[in-house]
Amino acid sequence: MKLFFFILAILLISIRSIACGWGEVSDLYFFYNLFKQTNISGAEYYPFLRTDDHTFYETDNLDFAANRGNVQLWQDLLPHWTADQINKALLTSSNKEFEQLWSGTQSSIERSARQYMTFARKCSSFFKYRYRNSWDYEKILEQEIPDISPLLEEGIKSFKNENEEALQLRYAYQLIRILHYSGQYQEAIAFFQDHVALEFDKNELYYYALDQVGGCYFSLENYEYAAFIFIQVFNHSLDRKKSAFLSYNFCTNYRGEGKSYFDNINDTIGYLTIKNLRSFSDDLAGVRELMKVSATDERTELLFMRAINNLERRIWPSHIGMGKKLLPYLEPRDRQQIKDLIAVCREQFVNPKVIRQDFWLLAASYLHFLDNDLLEAKEKIDQVKDNTYRKQKDVLLIVYDVFSWKHISGPEETYLASILDDRFTVHSFSRWDTLMPAWYYLIIDQAAHLYYKDFKLAKAFLLHNRIETIETIGSQALIDDLIAFEDQEVKNEFEKILMRHATHLPGNISARDYMLFMKGLYYLQLGDAAKAFPFLNKSTLNTYSDPPKSLPVSDFVYATIFSNNTIECFNCPDTIMTDSVFLANPFSFIQPSFSKADLASYLMKLDSLTTEPTSWKRKLAHYLLGNYYFNVSNTGYFRGTLSGQSNCCNYRYFFNRDEKHDLAADLIDMNEGFNLLDVTDHYKLDNGLAKKAYEHYKQVISQSTDKELNARCLYMMSKCELNAYYNSGVVMDYGGYNGSVDSNTKPFKNSFAELEKEYKGTKFYRMIIRECSFFRCYCSL
Repeated sequence: MKLFFFILAILLISIRSIACGWGEVSDLYFFYNLFKQTNISGAEYYPFLRTDDHTFYETDNLDFAANRGNVQLWQDLLPHWTADQINKALLTSSNKEFEQLWSGTQSSIERSARQYMTFARKCSSFFKYRYRNSWDYEKILEQEIPDISPLLEEGIKSFKNENEEALQLRYAYQLIRILHYSGQYQEAIAFFQDHVALEFDKNELYYYALDQVGGCYFSLENYEYAAFIFIQVFNHSLDRKKSAFLSYNFCTNYRGEGKSYFDNINDTIGYLTIKNLRSFSDDLAGVRELMKVSATDERTELLFMRAINNLERRIWPSHIGMGKKLLPYLEPRDRQQIKDLIAVCREQFVNPKVIRQDFWLLAASYLHFLDNDLLEAKEKIDQVKDNTYRKQKDVLLIVYDVFSWKHISGPEETYLASILDDRFTVHSFSRWDTLMPAWYYLIIDQAAHLYYKDFKLAKAFLLHNRIETIETIGSQALIDDLIAFEDQEVKNEFEKILMRHATHLPGNISARDYMLFMKGLYYLQLGDAAKAFPFLNKSTLNTYSDPPKSLPVSDFVYATIFSNNTIECFNCPDTIMTDSVFLANPFSFIQPSFSKADLASYLMKLDSLTTEPTSWKRKLAHYLLGNYYFNVSNTGYFRGTLSGQSNCCNYRYFFNRDEKHDLAADLIDMNEGFNLLDVTDHYKLDNGLAKKAYEHYKQVISQSTDKELNARCLYMMSKCELNAYYNSGVVMDYGGYNGSVDSNTKPFKNSFAELEKEYKGTKFYRMIIRECSFFRCYCSL
């Protein structure tokens, strides 16, 4: 029997879902919950609303008190005490605070109440070992318990001497609790039957005591009767529903359901409610089963609400972004589920015995909206008059309006501005937070979708993204539209709101200046220095004297970007870039450090040198360009230079198997996806720059008789081939290849083959076969 208490103690601790690697995540992160679950009547059933991230629905932020029934009884006894004062008296662990609460109390009933609470605190302290969190609950129960006789004697004496019936019942509860916890199960049951069951009304404290008796029957292995008792507690107690629910479930593990003791319809209702709460089934069988027994019971709303929430979890997925789903995302079974739910609403609404008809009207309105019947949805919601649902109505009407739009223009933007207003700031939207309130983020998602569908890329982007996040996207269409949007002289209120995502750049940098600079970098990423230069050169970000520290995209560049290395080390300083050809006199225009615009200028000069009449200048210009393009490729030492990233960490430059492989630029050009929420996840890893490097090295060899230089070029070409191998997707992480040669890797070994065949006599060959294990492995075959 100790196992029961062990499991129960664990389950009574709120269980939270921890997502591996990034902390606690609410299940509300994954879907938009529009229809408030707390629309149901009966706050005591809030803990049983649908949730995945706790044992019970989280009620900390709701108008819900876990001990409401007990506090209400105390207020009946002590009418001059507030609920807050009573809660402090009941819950404080400080004896000093407890005594202060009773300071100045004069009435006899207050003195008696204080005496009882003092005794109750003594009982709780005596048995506090039972509530200690531990995975070794067997040892907790096996520890020696002090003699309970004095405590039991004091309780019995107080029970007999107390004249106030409400307090007498409380003493009875404590006595049953003492007997239960000390293993005197039959004695606890007998005391309940002889005194509590015969002498007291069935109020909240009666069910507190009955809950203890249920535990005694469980410990005596009478699981069937224990289950019956827990159904009674679940049905009638305000405060003990959660514990009764858990306890009943343990009874069912021993095939105890309590049904053999049922003698009225309420027993059946309680049983059906618990049975269906345990199930996460999407069908409405449980709801209809309960409706047949008692359509007017408020627990019908509870089961119905869970069915709606199950539906919402499928049809309102958050974070779709550039995925292929639409909102609402309805599969055939969801469409049928909506129709079935509407049918239940209709039956409940026309039933004259159902009191809360506005609940069913409101639910029907929402479901008709999901069924794409907006006319019926608005007609139903207009009939809802209960002020309890005012906020829910307001939210649904906003959602109905936004989802009725086919396009967004001036009137719709005026409407959105009135809703979003100053709440929409650079800090107001994070993809990693739980999206609350859900309707707010849902309409942002839908508005962004409508903009994206009409190829209004700037507005679609700025609804979800800060302007700085364009650095790795690489979409010319997007950046052109952003620049055009920024250049738009007259902006309406909503467009001004959108620009808040573009005006939080550091160092007083303007959005336009930043975007022009990024457009230039985009051209550099594509290897087009001539187109890049004018955009970079006209931007104030083109400075290396004092670049904004929090905007590394404008950082200066080092001349070693035109060098190369034989040691692969991304964490090493650039002293590993040992080749010094870039220091030759024809390239004296290359300064030790320079701006991105200067970089574009140098590239154009080197391009022009490749057509020089002097052959050695041509080949060395090709050589420096080869070095540069390899270095800024995604396997090169300076791989983050053109996007404001460091050269650290392979995850920035190679997709793993679980990541998105579609590129933002391609998706945008084809107008694929729902909206641009996660556009930054589709960043461009490889711009084909290593291929450009390979061609420049080939040009060197074709024009050179210098075997040492050619050998080095072949080695650099082998690095370009390795780049192609990694970007082919065969190996998903840089460093994941062991150098082996097989049918898959042989096509990427052409430069190794020529180096091994033609250049064995060079110093470079003798050096590189020592330093490069891949080449050594190849030559050993």
